[in-house]
Amino acid sequence: MLIYPQLGVFLFEKKIQSKLQCWGLSLSDDLVCLVSGGIDSMVLLYVLWKLSFKVSAVHFNFHLRGEESNRDQKFVEDILHKWGILLEVVDSPLEKGAGVQERARNMRLDYILSQADKKKWKYVATGHHEGDQLETLLMRLLRGVGLRGFCGILPIKAFTPKTSFVRPLLECTRAEIFSYAASQNIPFVTDSTNLTTLYFRNWVRHQLLPHLQKNKPHLPQQLLSLSAQCQKIFPKLKKDCDTFLQKHAQVWMCSESYLALSRVLRFFVLEARLQKEGFHFLSQKLFIELDSLIAKKRTLERPVGALFLKITPDHFGFFRLKVETKEAFLIPGPGIFHFPDFSLQVEEFNSLLLAEIKDKCQKNIGSRPLFLKKDTLSYPLELRTPKNGERFKPFGAPGSKKISDYLIDKKVPFFDRRNLLVLSQKEKIVALVGYEVGDDYKVKNSREPILCILKHQNP
Repeated sequence: MLIYPQLGVFLFEKKIQSKLQCWGLSLSDDLVCLVSGGIDSMVLLYVLWKLSFKVSAVHFNFHLRGEESNRDQKFVEDILHKWGILLEVVDSPLEKGAGVQERARNMRLDYILSQADKKKWKYVATGHHEGDQLETLLMRLLRGVGLRGFCGILPIKAFTPKTSFVRPLLECTRAEIFSYAASQNIPFVTDSTNLTTLYFRNWVRHQLLPHLQKNKPHLPQQLLSLSAQCQKIFPKLKKDCDTFLQKHAQVWMCSESYLALSRVLRFFVLEARLQKEGFHFLSQKLFIELDSLIAKKRTLERPVGALFLKITPDHFGFFRLKVETKEAFLIPGPGIFHFPDFSLQVEEFNSLLLAEIKDKCQKNIGSRPLFLKKDTLSYPLELRTPKNGERFKPFGAPGSKKISDYLIDKKVPFFDRRNLLVLSQKEKIVALVGYEVGDDYKVKNSREPILCILKHQNP
């Protein structure tokens, strides 16, 4: 009768050992295990220790559960001391409130990555198991993710060239983990917040998943199988996406080239372009809407979070709402001046016709060159964002006008208004870059010395 429990223990340990060997881990590699004190991380740490891996542990105490948090830390310290495993405790109190779970996750990740290179951590192990994978897939399915999101939790993932996260328990069920813990007398603590359904993941775990397992018993395994298939085809799609983006690296993308791609690959391309601009989640619903707008090839603008999508009949691009130029920049003379999102070209011409100057100026979608009377200007000129209520005198106007009113009257889109830069001389507005020159600085004779200003959006 004893052989069956012993066989179960052997097979459980063998499954984990085979996974680690398949991923290229050896007993000499430094392996750090993130340990909360819960059953998953305690079982993982125990197995790694029993298999003689060179393992150490890190425990985070964010003090979010009062004395219970201190209890967990004390428990982990006592057990790991008994097992002879090196432990590092990160004591970092967090304020409760909106987004606290995400803030805790980000702090854990930031700490691990900051220490990995310093301490030569090659692998970081977490106790994610099959149940966590199912919960993640259901959560992402409800949010409407694409193929990338439906890859779920990856068994192994490189976060830096030298450090990878590994999840050896990812194909182990919760029942297998509890059975192994009981057979080996592995102690653990229970996080009381795991029992409440206030958090989205806990609601999925305690209500949605049991309901599906009862009424659609085959669905969980089908989801896991679908996720595994996504993980297999993901690298090929990512490679194709990267190849396409290398050929179309400009800010403005050719609509025809984009629409020639498969629907799946178009999702990857839009997702990559948005992520480059700091937009981290592209849902299927948003993708369908944006993809449809691009396909219509009509000139329009559409907000996308803190970005906006601009579409012309032939091109489209994503842009930030605000240009990061909080402090004024002094332009000492002619030249090309580079900023994070754009560059400014300043050129001087002597007695050339405007047509000849335009031929010399580089074309730039969404901007146009401005021509100023050089004799009315003196360096340095100041490039900055406009002040609230600031006024200037447009060319041909009888008097000054609020910049905001001028832009509205000219039907300048809201998003372009947010990105506006002005050129000034001794606090007086010389020009609205890309739009208009002040009346006092306008060129009236094409044969007089001219200053040309052109803003280029960076690719």
